[in-house]
Amino acid sequence: MKANERYKNLEKYVILPIMNRFEIPENKRKYILTFYIHGIMAIISEWIKNDCNESFEEIENIIIECVKTYKHQTK
Repeated sequence: MKANERYKNLEKYVILPIMNRFEIPENKRKYILTFYIHGIMAIISEWIKNDCNESFEEIENIIIECVKTYKHQTK
């Protein structure tokens, strides 16, 4: 499935530009990136484990909800 390549593309083209936009400090980026990648994969794994009972849209909304809860604290 080339997961590592996909993670790198997600990091490069999606997550890092967002971190730049919100001025996330460099020393926190690797931890935040790890948190998001593993969190998203955990949700997808749970969905698969449950035979994909929920629709793709429901899972997408859960992921979006989880991602939105992170609030960047100003320095």
